[in-house]
Amino acid sequence: MTEGNEMAEKAGSDSLADYQRGLLDEWSVFVATQAIDIGGARAFNVGDAVPASHVTRGVVSMDQVVKRSEAPAGMDMAVVLDPPMGANDRPSDEDIAAAEKANMEAGIKP
Repeated sequence: MTEGNEMAEKAGSDSLADYQRGLLDEWSVFVATQAIDIGGARAFNVGDAVPASHVTRGVVSMDQVVKRSEAPAGMDMAVVLDPPMGANDRPSDEDIAAAEKANMEAGIKP
């Protein structure tokens, strides 16, 4: 591997790590304490993670959420993955091919 490739690979992994940290920060702070509708459609159920930006921008009000760290004991909360799903969690090529074949057989076009 050349020095340029090594530098690009490191920069890419740093960017991915930053992206994953950002996702975790966005999705691991608040939890819905009630069903929340946005624009007439259900956006979050009780216990769902709610993006911090929705709260800070006023899309979701503070009376509809609680900080995850302050959630009542026993509250059924959605799990926030750490780290978020990455490229290593991708389905195998065989699984993808099998799913595509099943879709074709069912008449579902890609």
